[in-house]
Amino acid sequence: MSMSEADVERTVEHARRATQQGPRGQVALVADTDTLYARMLLYETRLAEEGIRLIRVFRWKRDAEQWLEIVSAARLFLTDRL
Repeated sequence: MSMSEADVERTVEHARRATQQGPRGQVALVADTDTLYARMLLYETRLAEEGIRLIRVFRWKRDAEQWLEIVSAARLFLTDRL
């Protein structure tokens, strides 16, 4: 898969619109090539600049799964405390 910087910007715009429609869950993306990983890191960075911190990029599936488990557990912990 190839992704240009313009593609990244279009995808950021889609994410921005989606988050304006209501709450979203965390998303873990796994990039299996160096080029795609670099583009996905740009995507994550651009989202963070927009205040969207629900999407993280990982190089390895096990790291992505672990992150999702951690943020899910933390969300449940915080919900129980409110």
